[in-house]
Amino acid sequence: MLLSLVSHTKLNFPSGSSIEKYGDTFFLFGDDCPYFAILDAAYRVQEKVIITHSFKERIPKPIKPDWEACTIIDDYIWVFGSGSLLEKRDDILIIHPASSNFVVHKNHSFYNELRKREFTKEMNIEAATMVKEELWLFNRANLSQPNHLIRCSIHNTHINIIDIKEIPDITFQEHVLGISGAAYDSEHDFLWITASAEATENSYDDGAILGSVLYRLDHPATDFNMRRAQKIDLPELDTRLEKQKIESVCIAHALKENYQLLLVADNDIGDTELFHINVQL
Repeated sequence: MLLSLVSHTKLNFPSGSSIEKYGDTFFLFGDDCPYFAILDAAYRVQEKVIITHSFKERIPKPIKPDWEACTIIDDYIWVFGSGSLLEKRDDILIIHPASSNFVVHKNHSFYNELRKREFTKEMNIEAATMVKEELWLFNRANLSQPNHLIRCSIHNTHINIIDIKEIPDITFQEHVLGISGAAYDSEHDFLWITASAEATENSYDDGAILGSVLYRLDHPATDFNMRRAQKIDLPELDTRLEKQKIESVCIAHALKENYQLLLVADNDIGDTELFHINVQL
């Protein structure tokens, strides 16, 4: 793969954590942001849609909803709370992108069912994508737990767990990587994954940002094995990607063997940066 950094944009938007494309626009979410932003094709904020009127800019950490992962399901954008705090982070934001109307769906039963499985020390869902007919969620690793893939089926707003798989450690310069974003290209059967290394032992506290990686995995539903994924250490691409915590990836454009990817970075002090990456396979 040949990669190049097309553009780097700093946004006046707090704590960017997840992004999804719909038509010619991008929907951007922040883990402690009381609104979501709609961006145009040039990544300019066109609209801010208020989710809660209780706060103007950043929601305090102990009560933030922690919107960390999003994907399109049946023409709606679903945004998942991380589940890292019981009930406070168990909501799912469901948006009709054509109108920007939304509902906050209280889905404690799904998150509690995950907790009952006791597959991990702490819940921390940070990536979501639809792979064929399944919803794939990724529970993020830290220094005390591995990454996990959670495969689910969906009927209306009801989520059923199909399987939970532990992912063997993936690393960046010997540091454990936590999966932070995922985007599936159904036409070519490729899964793009972002992962970042952070010096923290739990899902609540932030740690020093060490760097991030981009992966491409062919035919993920047939053989989900990160060992065979193509890996790109993002700091090697451009110095502006050094010490960045990449939180999300979406496919801006895909044409034959050329991809335009949009990566979202959050520095844990409230700033958001976008990196437009060109990938030639």
